[in-house]
Amino acid sequence: MELPPNPYRNSDGSLTEAARKGKEIFAGAGGCVTCHKGLQSGGTKQREWIGTTSADVKLDVPHLQGVYNSAPYLHDGSAATLEEVFQKRNSVGKHGKASLLSPQQLRDLLEYVREL
Repeated sequence: MELPPNPYRNSDGSLTEAARKGKEIFAGAGGCVTCHKGLQSGGTKQREWIGTTSADVKLDVPHLQGVYNSAPYLHDGSAATLEEVFQKRNSVGKHGKASLLSPQQLRDLLEYVREL
């Protein structure tokens, strides 16, 4: 099933400048591709612990295609925005390497994720 045009992308459907930077962070410094891999950036039946449950409860890594239109986020809907996933629900720093990113890097990364 094809998704509707992504409203966060440029009018021609290409990634914005911020998202192009974010794509590099996704694949590199953010460590996102360790879990969110494949054609849909996740949804591969991989299970991980990111610190939002007790340590013995691993959750399915979701795909990120169309995530801009699927709030709230996380397994329990506790993050209203993508920003909250990392700024309010990543207290143990286990969600990739997001806790090591600068504020600008995180903004670019999240712009990329919105444009997937």
